[in-house]
Amino acid sequence: MRRFLLALVMLLLVVAIPAAAQDDAPTLDQVTGLARYYPASSPLFLSFRVDDAYIQTWSDLIERLNQQLDLGLDGTLVEELDRGLMRGSGGDFDEMIRSWLGGTVAFGITNLVDLTDDKPENDSLTPWLIALDVTNRDEATAVWRQLLQFGDYTVEETDAYTLFDPVPRPYYGSEPLVMITDDALFIASVSGALPVVGAPALDQEPQFSENLAQLPEPTYNGVMFLNFAALYPVMLQSSMSGLTGASAQSMDQLMDMVSGLTSVQVYGFTILDDDSLVMDAVQPLPDADALAAAGYPDIDYSTYGVVDPEFVQYVPSGTTLVFQMSNLRRYIEDAERSFAAAVELQMQMIEGTGISPEEVERQLRQMEMAGEFLEGLTGLDLRDDVISWMDGDFVLALSLNPAFAEAVAGETMRTFPFPVEFAMIVDAESNPEAAAAAVAGLGDVAENFLGETGDVTVTQETIGGGEAWVITVDDSMVEPFDIVIGSDEHVFVIGTREMARHALAPDGGLNTDAAYQAAQAYVPDNAVLAAYILGDSFPTIREMFESTMMDYELQQLDLIFALFGQSSMSAWYSDEAAYMRGVLTLPGE
Repeated sequence: MRRFLLALVMLLLVVAIPAAAQDDAPTLDQVTGLARYYPASSPLFLSFRVDDAYIQTWSDLIERLNQQLDLGLDGTLVEELDRGLMRGSGGDFDEMIRSWLGGTVAFGITNLVDLTDDKPENDSLTPWLIALDVTNRDEATAVWRQLLQFGDYTVEETDAYTLFDPVPRPYYGSEPLVMITDDALFIASVSGALPVVGAPALDQEPQFSENLAQLPEPTYNGVMFLNFAALYPVMLQSSMSGLTGASAQSMDQLMDMVSGLTSVQVYGFTILDDDSLVMDAVQPLPDADALAAAGYPDIDYSTYGVVDPEFVQYVPSGTTLVFQMSNLRRYIEDAERSFAAAVELQMQMIEGTGISPEEVERQLRQMEMAGEFLEGLTGLDLRDDVISWMDGDFVLALSLNPAFAEAVAGETMRTFPFPVEFAMIVDAESNPEAAAAAVAGLGDVAENFLGETGDVTVTQETIGGGEAWVITVDDSMVEPFDIVIGSDEHVFVIGTREMARHALAPDGGLNTDAAYQAAQAYVPDNAVLAAYILGDSFPTIREMFESTMMDYELQQLDLIFALFGQSSMSAWYSDEAAYMRGVLTLPGE
């Protein structure tokens, strides 16, 4: 049963079925229809499908993983639901639940007043509400009478509703309330969480409906809404503990600013192409006036470069972790502007707190001196000579060194190979001369500072037609390994020898890798960021742990590898919002 629950928890990350492929897929309004019972100011709302097709497809997914990975599960999801209900009430799922349960379930927190006041003893009273679609009020009421028969409840029945109201317990508090109407069943932590007729509802809140409309797929089977303007004060209040006077006032200013800059986030969960679990997220871009009021620059996201999926030809096929962006120069410039604005804001906030502004200025000066020190060592200006030409794609790549895995699994050596292969690869086609100058400057530093140490040698080589500096480390703890700094007319690279060699002389790049091609298919054409976890190295990693783990632990590891063995994360922008997509593609049948 524990392994079964593990599978459920992992798949619950993306509670969804392949709605896009079904003729009877519900509209997004239907999936979020229960939002009509939640206050417009609700800080958190989650809804998802619970219809027969949803449950059956979820059950099929778990069974598919069970067959492929031998997880030891002895029943389907539907069978487990039946067993659980049989033990508790004597009926199966169809008899006890399906006869009255509609197509969706929702959970939400209706307000955070008790969490944000200065009375920690009432935090447990934070109101939450579970809502379920009901197709037959009489049958739902009969089932809940049976389920609650041993509890201490009063029952109020009217034409509009049946209310099961718990009798308060003096020492343990109260059980939740249950209210059943003609079309919904509510489970509420306190009476104040129950819907109020005529009150402004979440489904009519523009931030809710407008951001749902920004989600890229036509419909989803699970949706989550977060109101960060309400959530952030709760998240930051722990930092205010013990603050008084000007310090508390400064923290209040920070909370007001953060609430103004971060409004809401909306998440949609679904499955595409029957086996790719998808989570999409949308967050509206900060309002320009709010940015200006906080002293932050208004960033033009349209200038961020779109990643080129073919650039990964410079990364070896079979690489496990890959992170790709474009126009590193622009990101650094925007980060500098935002950092300067943040420092200025900090200077304003610490006035009157007793903290010396000179300390902040001293730290800023130390950062400037670091850049000046680098220029003195290499003869290169960090901004003009290094960053200025980095306006194309750049990639960070990481893989387990197979030789290291074999050595660990075999335990045949006292010293081991260097454990990973890694590289940072930057497009240099816009200015290969500047890239070569950067290599020369960094190589000079390596030779001057490392070349005379006993465990390190620094040499120059021609690798794949490019000029490179090679830093060889010969340490007693690991076998000798090389770090290469090199460039040619295409790329600039810093990395381990094999990764650098491939970047300077590509042969069978990641763009030819079937796992990469499958994962990249879910990255939008306008993505400014793309990251991948590809599972070619996972069998080798498993071998490393096989002799030290129990069978059930290896099964859990297999499940994790199966879910993440071909996954991607991407991000992009529109004029109104920022988007993020995470995809897990299950192993083929």
